[in-house]
Amino acid sequence: MKHRMPRILLVAWICLASTSLQGLCDDTTYREGIFQVTLPSAWTRMPDSMLDEMRKVMVSGGKELAKASKSADPNEISEKAIPFVTGFQMKSGNTRILLTFAGMVSTEILNRDDMYKLNNDRVRWGIDTGRLRKTSKGGSKLDIDGVPSLLMDIETQSGGRMQSYLFFVPEYPKMTYSMQMICDDLATCEKHAKEFASILQSLKVVRAGGKK
Repeated sequence: MKHRMPRILLVAWICLASTSLQGLCDDTTYREGIFQVTLPSAWTRMPDSMLDEMRKVMVSGGKELAKASKSADPNEISEKAIPFVTGFQMKSGNTRILLTFAGMVSTEILNRDDMYKLNNDRVRWGIDTGRLRKTSKGGSKLDIDGVPSLLMDIETQSGGRMQSYLFFVPEYPKMTYSMQMICDDLATCEKHAKEFASILQSLKVVRAGGKK
């Protein structure tokens, strides 16, 4: 059966999860690239076919955004620039929630302040062009596990929501690492808000040399 990605991933580049946690004995800790995260048993790994489709969507969506918004060079966006993509999924009623992790190579050293401005400009462009809802919150600066980060919180016209956390790890200055929580509808995101918060709280970033 062919897996279809939620429509929200097609606009994810404009900036760019059960009602309560189960018992601790049901939780599993995973190492995904530089990330370590603990998830309840309801979360299962996304199949390779789904991850392959995600890569293609990330590239095509990124090129489309770069060309339309003139905020980046489309030629710099390719699957080679995305060496790391992994993710998990969970069913919630008739909908599916995704939790994804990715890493993207940059041609230059990335700065959180510059990315904050660029991504907020993209969100405003998305709202102005009708790609995003006016209720999209845009970006906010925060630190997660001691790493400078950005939260990009957007809502699509189709009703979906994506909270994308971007990590600027000093040991990897030309990489942007990200974690996305993706829901097909706002009500599902609100229903699982506490679980999302617990997952985020469990997140650790493994630096060079194995440090956390």
